[in-house]
Amino acid sequence: NFTTATNVVAKKEYATVALLLADTTDGTFFNTGDYVTVVEGGFSYKVATVGAVTNAGGIQFDVLASDDGSVNVKAFGAVGDGVTDDTVAIQAALTAGTTVTLAHGTYRVDGSLVLTANNHLVDGTLDRSNGASNVPCVTALGTLETAVAPSANITKGDTVITVVGTTFSEHDWVILYDTVSYDASNTNQENGEMVQVKSSTGTTVTLMAGTEQAYTTAASAGMQKVNLVDNIGLSNIAIIGSGVDDNGQQGFQPFFCSNVFIDGCRFSNLTNHAIQMVSCIHSKVMNSHFSSTVVDAGTGYGVSFSDCTQDCVASGNTFQYLRHSLSTNNKTGYYGVPRRILFSDNVITNSAPALGGSGGD
Repeated sequence: NFTTATNVVAKKEYATVALLLADTTDGTFFNTGDYVTVVEGGFSYKVATVGAVTNAGGIQFDVLASDDGSVNVKAFGAVGDGVTDDTVAIQAALTAGTTVTLAHGTYRVDGSLVLTANNHLVDGTLDRSNGASNVPCVTALGTLETAVAPSANITKGDTVITVVGTTFSEHDWVILYDTVSYDASNTNQENGEMVQVKSSTGTTVTLMAGTEQAYTTAASAGMQKVNLVDNIGLSNIAIIGSGVDDNGQQGFQPFFCSNVFIDGCRFSNLTNHAIQMVSCIHSKVMNSHFSSTVVDAGTGYGVSFSDCTQDCVASGNTFQYLRHSLSTNNKTGYYGVPRRILFSDNVITNSAPALGGSGGD
């Protein structure tokens, strides 16, 4: 009964998250800093000026993390019935928290979930069967800054590079590149590598280690600082595609990330890529299962390390009926050659052919 203010304390406890979100009560009975609880799930909230969730009355709430520091997607309004599209609710949880648990439900995700630094998604199933082709179910998006040109050719093994202007700092990660194709069969595959800056003074950049190859000014050599998304991962997560041939659906595709950790996950019926790391470093895919009952017209990848991805491991995984279970490759429009990639102790069975064709590896 909200006709009088005397009943407001009792109303600050709700039976379910749905009742909290449906409440049309406005700011007359809520003050910034008030605490609210939901009995089902044991979730706690705090009234905020700008919060992670908003009720029907326009009141905004921060979701309080549990004792282990994680947040539960159901506290953000996710349903987990495999029918309701929970993309927005799960993204709100990722934005608000570091470790996000799916509470062992099945969550329909039609859009893309974007991980940021220190995000870990754990314990549940993402139903990708209604997702668009060539769009990842989960991604992370590091960024590149404006390119700087070297003032002279770079020789393989160089540790000191002179540039035309510099904004680099100690420990920055930088992509070196030029437009020379390293694979005559595909001119989209152009030279590049990721290097770390040891020091930068004026126009002189000193690297931690020598370059892996040469780059020429005639081939438009350049250097770009990379803002890496660090420390992200999936644990005990399943991403399931539609089960339709050539669905083009993708699982996890991080761009420009470091310390990506995927452990104990399952990827099924995703005929584009289950996992494709694009220019990522120091990352692992471990103890996960990749399978399909469908085939694709030309991709069908399990784990791919692409472009400037380097110093990464795929170990202890199992693959069944994929066209390309493990690969290093290139994504059109991105520079780089994958380097120092280790595939070990993986089991691959029943390679799939391309749709209407043959082969598989």
